[in-house]
Amino acid sequence: MRKYKSSELYFTNSLLRFVDKVDIIESDDDCWNWMGNTRLGYGVFWFCNKSITAHRFAYWIFVGPIDIGKVIHHECKNRLCCNPRHLKQITHSEHFASHPERLKRGLGRSHKTHCIRGHEFTEENTYAWGGYRQCRQCMQAYRDSKPRKSKRRIKRLTPYIRKD
Repeated sequence: MRKYKSSELYFTNSLLRFVDKVDIIESDDDCWNWMGNTRLGYGVFWFCNKSITAHRFAYWIFVGPIDIGKVIHHECKNRLCCNPRHLKQITHSEHFASHPERLKRGLGRSHKTHCIRGHEFTEENTYAWGGYRQCRQCMQAYRDSKPRKSKRRIKRLTPYIRKD
């Protein structure tokens, strides 16, 4: 049995539930903070039997549909903000570039100029393989610290063949 007789009634009820969970401030410059459930710092809202982020729902309701392949960017840098004037539709690459701290994190260790012991990564001092790199001086120090194995030959055991 369906809870609502029409989709219009369901939409109206969802909109009222959404507005109840947003702290709407009359000033245009202030953030409308989400007061409901959160996940990873973003507000989440239950709509059409699935969980969506509150800022995406706010953009969809107050501005319009979200294009495929686009993300909603908070210009105010507040993840809980649902003010449609603070939300902008951009591509994923634009969103990634607008956060330089995420860009640095995404590079891994490739932005480092020295190894953990302070040796500079130069062409002569760096051994690179499969996307990794290591300081040659540190590799040599590690090899020197390990005990050497004896280089005596191990005699090959020939199977015993019985002659009758």
